[in-house]
Order: sequence, then structure tokens, then C-alpha cells
Amino acid sequence: MKKIQVIDLVRSLSILVVLSGHLQAIFVNNGSKIYPLEYLWYKFWLNHPFGVSVFFVVSGYLITRLLARDGPGLFKPDLRNFYSRRVGRIIPLLGLACLIEVAFTRLFDTQSPQFKNCFGSPPGASTGTFWFYLCTFSANWYRIIHWKQTINLGLQFNIFWSLSIEEQFYLFYPFILSLLGKERNLYCFLALMILLGPLSLILGYHLLPYNNIVLQNSFAAFNLIAMGCLLYLVSERLQNSLRARKVLSLLLCASGILIFLVFYTHVYVRGDDTWEIWANSMVGVGTFLFLLGGLHLDLFEGKTGAFLGFPGKLSYGMYLLHPMVFFFLWPYLGVLNQWVSFLIFAGFTAGISRLSFRFFETPANRWIRKKLGRHAGA
Repeated sequence: MKKIQVIDLVRSLSILVVLSGHLQAIFVNNGSKIYPLEYLWYKFWLNHPFGVSVFFVVSGYLITRLLARDGPGLFKPDLRNFYSRRVGRIIPLLGLACLIEVAFTRLFDTQSPQFKNCFGSPPGASTGTFWFYLCTFSANWYRIIHWKQTINLGLQFNIFWSLSIEEQFYLFYPFILSLLGKERNLYCFLALMILLGPLSLILGYHLLPYNNIVLQNSFAAFNLIAMGCLLYLVSERLQNSLRARKVLSLLLCASGILIFLVFYTHVYVRGDDTWEIWANSMVGVGTFLFLLGGLHLDLFEGKTGAFLGFPGKLSYGMYLLHPMVFFFLWPYLGVLNQWVSFLIFAGFTAGISRLSFRFFETPANRWIRKKLGRHAGA
């Protein structure tokens, strides 16, 4: 299918803010000497977990688009082809990331701050408990259940929670589509999923007051993925109207950016659970509106859009491989200010991810889809 540059631009933002937060929170404390740059850096990394929220919305859109255009239609998904695609896209790099963790445990000093921050040692790893949760894509529930032991979980293990939530949703999503049978029923289902997001957070904060680990419960993210699924339906229905009314599309983009910035730049005060409950959903709404307008504009196409969207094309690889890159760059980043460190970190991560995508992930993906799917795919 045709690549959409505005999607890659949004994914670029998503992965870059995640990298900035991990860089700041774990390691970089050497501030810029120029106040505006220091202030901009603070606002850039401040609410970096919302980068994952944005990616959930994008993911829901892309998967729904894929299901609608691949096979008999959205409500008659080709299950074999769909799941072979998911296995081919997800498993090779996930397996490689786990092998890197195991290898590094034997090659490097596991007690060094460098290792603990980048990889760590999750409780239950020696008994297989953690690996059970990981292999069943329920690492987010592992983090919630063992939240007292996983506060200082290493970065490599810390990032598996979001991947687990995505795969939980996509495990049942094609079957739900088959059962729903028509668009009206799908709208109702997505509305329910969107509503369950804040409700799950209200319940979570009641059980674990002032503990933002509840943001990693599956339903809090399902509501964002559902927004992405809804985005596909709405954009398809309104595409002719929005393409003919460029000003309306621009206004949608502008309103989405405004909503996103209001919540992304907000300084969270501990105990402000009301903001936590609704901020995640509002970031999703901002992303929804921006993409609803942006998908129908040519503004984001062209060489500039392709350049800025390059990290977005590699976002999955950058997400899983950046702890390894961080580990090797650790001794060099600490002597630099945040922006220089970030550019080096992001540049090396994108380069390694590009090599992985070209020479490992793509061949593995093709081989798996050829073996498991109905036909070989590029």
C-alpha cells in the first residue's frame, strides 16, 4: 500500500520524544548554558510517555487500514495472512532484543550503573516468570502486578509493556470485526473501548493512589488504539469532503496540534490524578484531529516530509534497539549537553535500526510470511 508521509512524521515525533525522556531521566544531567535551549529541552522530554500514546493511535489507524485493504474487506479479514504479517513484523526483532539481553548479561558487568539502567534484571527472570509474561504478551500486567519490584526495571525490559498491549488488542481485533459484521456495530465497539480508557484509570488510581503504573493497564491503551481505528473509518467517510476543503483540513491539523501541546507541555503535580486520567485520552484526541486533517493535505508530502519522517519508518526498530545503543554510548553522552547528546543518540539509533531493518528484519519478515501466509509479500 502507498506510504503516507504524515503518518511517518507523527511516528518520528513519537519515537524521538520517547528517546529524549529515556536519555534525560536515566543519564543526562549536564544542562545547556543557553536558557532558551534548556527550557525547550525541558518541555521536549517532560511528558515523553505520551510519545507511546501517539503511537497507539497511529497503530490503530494502520492496522485497520491494512485489514480493510487486504483481502475480502474489513469485516471479512484474512486471518492467516493477517497473523503471518504480525508474526513476521514483530517476532524477529523482539527475539533479537531478548537475545541481546541474554548475551549482554554474560558479557558485561551486570552490577554497573550502566548495565542496570539499560538492561537491569527483572524479578522472576531466573525462574522464568518474567519470560512467561513476555512470551504471552502480557508484560504490562507483569509490571502492574509486581510494581514494587519493577520500579527500577532496566530500560530494555521497561519498553516491552507497550508492545504487549498492542498485540493483546490485535490478537482479538480481527475476530471482533468478523463478529460485528458491519460499520455501525464497529462504531459502538470503538466507542466502548474509548470510554473504558478513563474508567480503567479511575479504578486503577482508586486501587493504587498516586501510582502512575496504572497507565500501563491494557484498557488505558486500548482506548487510544480504538481512536486510531475510528480515525480510519472517519477519514475514509470524509475524504472527498476534506480534500475539497483544504481550509477545514488545516483547521483540524491546527486544533490537533493545540490540544496536543496543551497536554504535552503541562507540568504534572504529584497527586493530580484527574489530569492523569484525562490527559492520555486528550493526547489521543489531538493526534486524531491532526491526522484527520493531515491525511487529506499534500502539505506533508515531498522531500522535506520524507526526511523528517525517516525516523518514523524505523520507529519499531528504534524503540527496541535504543537500550543497546544507549549502553554503548553511555561513556560519551554524559559530558555533553542534552541537545548534542540527543542528536548523537537518535542518529546512532536510527542508523543501527536502518541496518537491522534492511539486513535482518525485512528478510526474516519475508521468509515468515512466505511460510505462514497465503502468499509471499514484500
